[in-house]
Amino acid sequence: MEYKFREIEKKWQKYWEENKTFKTGDDISNPKKYYILDMFPYPSGSGLHVGHPEGYTATDIVARYKRMKGFNVLHPMGWDAFGLPAEQYAMETGTHPAVITNQNCDTFRRQIKEIGLSYDWDREVNTTDPDYFRWTQWIFIQLYNTWYDEKQQKGRHIDELEIPEEIKSKGAASVRKYTDSKRLAYYNDALVWWCSSCKIVCANEEVLTDGSHEKCGHKVEKMNLKQWMLRIPFYAERLLKGLDDLDWSEGIKDQQRNWIGKSTGAEVKFHLDVYDDIITVFTTRPDTLFGATYMVLAPEHELTRKLTTKVYEKEVNKYIKEASLKSDLDRTDLAKEKTGVFTGSYAINPVNNKKIPVWIADYVLTGYGTGAIMAVPAHDERDFEFAGKFGLSVECIMNPDTDDDALKKQILAGEACWTEDGTYINSSDSYTGLDINDLNKKEGIQKTIEWLKTKMLGKAM
Repeated sequence: MEYKFREIEKKWQKYWEENKTFKTGDDISNPKKYYILDMFPYPSGSGLHVGHPEGYTATDIVARYKRMKGFNVLHPMGWDAFGLPAEQYAMETGTHPAVITNQNCDTFRRQIKEIGLSYDWDREVNTTDPDYFRWTQWIFIQLYNTWYDEKQQKGRHIDELEIPEEIKSKGAASVRKYTDSKRLAYYNDALVWWCSSCKIVCANEEVLTDGSHEKCGHKVEKMNLKQWMLRIPFYAERLLKGLDDLDWSEGIKDQQRNWIGKSTGAEVKFHLDVYDDIITVFTTRPDTLFGATYMVLAPEHELTRKLTTKVYEKEVNKYIKEASLKSDLDRTDLAKEKTGVFTGSYAINPVNNKKIPVWIADYVLTGYGTGAIMAVPAHDERDFEFAGKFGLSVECIMNPDTDDDALKKQILAGEACWTEDGTYINSSDSYTGLDINDLNKKEGIQKTIEWLKTKMLGKAM
């Protein structure tokens, strides 16, 4: 028997629309409620692609199943309609963005209805609708006017922020600066990918491994531009705890945990040998400071050019330019050959007052941590490879917990890298007063952080 899909599907699609079959009931007395929200698509001029119905079909199955089980199902659709493509099209053709956006939304709506997905179209949302985006603006204002109280583990209005007396004594400008440093939403320079051809900022995913923009093929470059950002680390612990009871698969929850990216450790200050500046690094292993034999800055770090001496200036400038043409994925690929250049400057390791060279390498990114790292080649594979290539010192500070005598001999001699546990050796200095020899990892981290705080050279994070 032939299935005349054009006739049959048109008939039922017409029936569903006229009878509002999938409209969410207004009776909220039904205790069985189910909310299913799809990710709103961006209504591009090309219409739906195969990835849209792939996801929407799955949620449609759940929606239909729940309705049949007696649930009052809320299943809306909408359009994430703000976007640079509409602006670019407007510039190219002279068409107002609202016109092309509405045309694209009409196309998407028609295609989705033809597929037969069971949305409540009376609850359609468009992010360009003032009645919608006034609430996104309202949410942003709440974030801007909120600071995070770590003791109470919640956000509080900025008017409730207690200003230290020493800040008040410096005047209104200092108070404003302190207040702004606590706001959950803040305006600051951020390193972004800029496409001079499209005149837009590109997401990391839009930059190909050769440093070109996937849309136009033009080479992109790194630029510092003003951006609104959120201080997510302030409330990362709350976000992580919120995942525990969430009814999602563990794989998805792990992805969320990785995205939140909370790390515990310490910020450490490295004073410079000549300049009156400080390089601050974040490390999860402050206990390995005695093994830090060099530092690495991201090419875009604010101190890079200042620390570069005349002898190395040409080489550093060339390296910075080359790094600006690489994507973040390419720069952090563990399999790629390590590259870097010496600045000609040195920093002081705070735990032993030793001078250590400051290098620049593209595997360090300004968007992660502080844009600077302390390198411990004896106990980090990437640092070990880098040190080996450029002839930098490797100092073992951990007695490896291994029965392999040959390997142990290599590690202690700085000829092999050990990333596992052990007890500390070569980790004391009579002048600075820090001694963590023979302690284990937990004890070493705690004692080092306490020492850093006492000496005002760092703090726990």
